Amino acid sequence: MDVRLQRCFVALIPDSGALDAIDAWRAPWRAGHITGVRWTPREQIHLTIRFIGALTPSGGKRLIDEWPTLTPVPDMLPTSHAAMLPSARRARVYALELISAPAFLAWVARVDVLLEQAGVPAAARPLRPHLTLARLRGDPPALTHDFETVRPVPPLITFDTLALVSSMLTPAGSRYTTLAAVPAGRSRP
Repeated sequence: MDVRLQRCFVALIPDSGALDAIDAWRAPWRAGHITGVRWTPREQIHLTIRFIGALTPSGGKRLIDEWPTLTPVPDMLPTSHAAMLPSARRARVYALELISAPAFLAWVARVDVLLEQAGVPAAARPLRPHLTLARLRGDPPALTHDFETVRPVPPLITFDTLALVSSMLTPAGSRYTTLAAVPAGRSRP
């Protein structure tokens, strides 16, 4: 029987200073207790570099063994704006979008090569870097239609860890387990 780790993904994890800034920035929205909005817990906020899906044990072992080769890991990205994804009209996610610098995109290409070597199919879509702040059930609540106009957003998100994560869906939401991690290095946005 082929046992698989379900819903794996590669993620950059913000450091505590960035999480403090995000929490302070989204506090007024969270205080409203808006029906249909499930806010991402602080400890689950991350930048998904690549969704992997199911991962075989041999593919998982190869990734974990090669994880340190992805250093130096980008440790900061400038923010762009608050966003409702995939669009304001059909929003399912409230997010903070980030700006992709050329050095960051070159590093993402290295991640893609490692994933291909582990048997992970190529990404179906280009990376749209963002931090998911909340998920919506149903249509976006009227109280949040101006979410994209919130200014200013935190100017820079700093990261302290690159992680290979397994996600298990539960009735209370996703539960994450880190399978491999390396510290982020020093970079320029």
